Amino acid sequence: MNEEAKYWAKILVPAVVAASAVGVLQQGAIRQEAEETHSRSLGGIVDNSFGIPGTLFKSKKGSDVLVMVVAGMQGKQKDYQEVFAVPLAKDYNVYTTQLRDRGNTFSDKFPDDFRDKEREVRRAVAPNKVVYIGHSAGFSEIISAVRKHGLRPDGVYGISPFPSVGDMRTESPDLTKKSSAQKTCEIVDEIMPIGPFGAHLGKIPSEIPVRLAIPENDEMIHSQVKFNPFDFNGTFLPLTYKKRPEVKERFVNYFKRQGMDDIKIFSGRNHNFNYRKFDWSLFNRDNPKELVDDAREFIRKVTRR
Repeated sequence: MNEEAKYWAKILVPAVVAASAVGVLQQGAIRQEAEETHSRSLGGIVDNSFGIPGTLFKSKKGSDVLVMVVAGMQGKQKDYQEVFAVPLAKDYNVYTTQLRDRGNTFSDKFPDDFRDKEREVRRAVAPNKVVYIGHSAGFSEIISAVRKHGLRPDGVYGISPFPSVGDMRTESPDLTKKSSAQKTCEIVDEIMPIGPFGAHLGKIPSEIPVRLAIPENDEMIHSQVKFNPFDFNGTFLPLTYKKRPEVKERFVNYFKRQGMDDIKIFSGRNHNFNYRKFDWSLFNRDNPKELVDDAREFIRKVTRR
């Protein structure tokens, strides 16, 4: 490379990198503004406290119950609003939020994030009763927050729960046995937290009522997952899912042994509560009323409201 080329490289490369970074930030700001506009159009009060999106939907009837809804891995809180939070907000105050960085990184920070969010929303609503609802990894992280900070909600409703990402391949009925994948995830997560890989549910205080909404065809707990570089199988990763009833049975037993024995199986549903297999699109778009009604019945049961 001659001197003139080196000169221009020194000028242009940083400029291109800076322009790209600005473009990414601008696109992110545009998306965030669009999401906030969407939330407000549904009647929500938007906040970005602690750098994490959240929206409060106040019941027009007036309610002393607060329901906090946490999106799952990769989930956006806005995708849980129209088909889940807003219907519940007819009777209760509902707050939707999501995992930091949508669960891709900083999983160790979420228990603190959730505690801080909960304190802030409590101050805004002043509820007498509080119920937590978490989807997928959102439920796991809620349980982590409960255990770490001694939170005592009136009930917890878990949608599509699973014990851990790494144990999805473990078939052994021995609940103390970890898969090699899970062991690796835990080691990596200790060194550099990169997601909810090591987020085991563990035990929840027995005085807290829990109900689990388990999809009959949940790809996360009803399948053995294998890596296959030649089979994309309609998903974003080259994974092959083989339906294995014994894997599902193992996890259901896991939940029951942790004291989570109020379990409802939803016929025909997948992990995102849609009917089509591997449908990773928006949450609970197929017949949304079924899940909303069950969640509402649980809230009434534990709050007597």
